[in-house]
Amino acid sequence: MEHLVGIKVKDKIFGNVGFITWGRVFHPVDPQPLLNVIIKYAPKFGISNVESIELCDTLQEVSSFLYFHEAIFEFAQKIIPDGKQYKIWQKNMQRAIERGEEIYFLGLSKKQKALASKNLGGTISHGFL
Repeated sequence: MEHLVGIKVKDKIFGNVGFITWGRVFHPVDPQPLLNVIIKYAPKFGISNVESIELCDTLQEVSSFLYFHEAIFEFAQKIIPDGKQYKIWQKNMQRAIERGEEIYFLGLSKKQKALASKNLGGTISHGFL
């Protein structure tokens, strides 16, 4: 698993949507703890009918979502320390994600936004909570 990861979620209403967040903060290899947190907070972005969720092998897999580049820009501005400071940063990011922070929703297409208006009265457009 990489430091920055893409996550694809299949929703019953919207189809595929994407997220970007920090990857290695829960476990260096096992994605399940991270995926569990994403499922927990997906409804805050209007994604509440999750059929499946998967960790992407590369960020390329979520690069077609509308706000991919904005997410990369946001995360690229943050410094990942090394050495002794890395463990502190890792624990802080884990806690932040567990609170629903540091999770970037990559937005909805025009078609998906129309579904949101029709079925849900709207959803968050993109970004962090």
